[in-house]
Amino acid sequence: MSHFDDIRELPSSIKGAIQEEIRNWITLIRGSWQVLFMIFLALFVLLWIIKPAPPKVIEMAVGRPSDYIYLLAQEYAKFFKKNGIELKLIATAGTFDNQKKVRDPKSNIKVAFVQSGVPEGSDGEQPIVSLGSVDYEPIWLFYWGPETDEQKLAMTHLLEEPISIGNLGSGTHLRAMQLLEANGLTVAPNMQTLAEDEAIKALKKGDIRAMLLVEHYESPIVQDLLNQRNLSVASFTRAEAYAKQLKFIELLHVPRGAFNIARDYPSKDITLLSTTTNLVVDEDLHPAIQMLLMQASSSIVGKESFFSKPDEFPAIKDPSVPESPVATRFFDKGPPILHYLLPFWLAEFIERVIILMLPFFALVYPIFKSIPGFLEKRARKRVHRFYTPLKRLEAEVVNDLKLERIDEQLATLEQIESDVLKIKVHKKIIPDFYALRSDIDFVRTILMRLKNDQ
Repeated sequence: MSHFDDIRELPSSIKGAIQEEIRNWITLIRGSWQVLFMIFLALFVLLWIIKPAPPKVIEMAVGRPSDYIYLLAQEYAKFFKKNGIELKLIATAGTFDNQKKVRDPKSNIKVAFVQSGVPEGSDGEQPIVSLGSVDYEPIWLFYWGPETDEQKLAMTHLLEEPISIGNLGSGTHLRAMQLLEANGLTVAPNMQTLAEDEAIKALKKGDIRAMLLVEHYESPIVQDLLNQRNLSVASFTRAEAYAKQLKFIELLHVPRGAFNIARDYPSKDITLLSTTTNLVVDEDLHPAIQMLLMQASSSIVGKESFFSKPDEFPAIKDPSVPESPVATRFFDKGPPILHYLLPFWLAEFIERVIILMLPFFALVYPIFKSIPGFLEKRARKRVHRFYTPLKRLEAEVVNDLKLERIDEQLATLEQIESDVLKIKVHKKIIPDFYALRSDIDFVRTILMRLKNDQ
């Protein structure tokens, strides 16, 4: 046969090999479907118990509806909705309340926005981890008067006049206490603990000289105050000194005219102190939901803003909260490749399956590999069990022959052969099958010969 003939027959040979393999698998499944069913049932149970599916509803503490962060959280909710998960936004009293709720073991809230530098939780509270900072949250010191810096303003003199330092329990009040302590000062009678909306009204009416406010630049409240004529923003010339003492503090530089070019406001470069808004979660929150939050942050806050550069956020800027392993993986390698190609629920399911399949099949593979041998052994046993009645019949003929029972023995032999023909024959025991048939014919021949000799 020429090489050309070999090549021409190659497709048919491949087809035959594939068909033979398919038949082998069909035979394997038919013969061991109970074992296969138990294996896949065990895999499903492991998948459900060890690494359950992510929840369909997540609650998130986001502060007051008037806060900019509440508007930002709505973008997260939209991102989650596109991926088949409901992100319920829970209004709270602010950053302290956010942290309190996410740390509460009895709370359903698993996600929250928290300012950097907020004191850690106490014993008995649920540990939290950080998914990174998502934006700057400047510390604004608005005051009536000409623009100047902290030193020329004589901070101590300003603090002797009516000023709002934020209501008790608010992030603004916490920053006020930290700044006062850094300056060696304490709360004085002129320092009013007004709620945010009350402080703004009092400032606009002139009832107070200044107010401290911790809020995002994009907040409508901040924008409104920046547009007030003769209302200035203090520049912290000792900003680097504050950052040395308060490790969570970031420095923001505002160039001349950046707030309003037409007004040339500010009239010179200024420096602001800033905290960061951190996305924190219950450390037990499903890793897939944490990864989805990371993807949402990258999509929503990764763009350039007034203070941030492109792709500056999300980022780990507050060391006071431990970094989530999911965030570490995201910052190092980005989201898993499947999340680029498939819908969230499908990518997450495949990841869960793969994670369990490797160790599971390491355990199951030896069992699975032994199935063909088991089937062969079982099929061979079906054939060999017929030798017991056949040998008994042969022994009767050889050792205790009774001519009047030959017809009965022939009938018994026919029944044995009929039962043999009903069994399914494994291809590897075909020789055993036909050997049994031959042995049956041998005994039949003896009986027929004895019958004919009567």
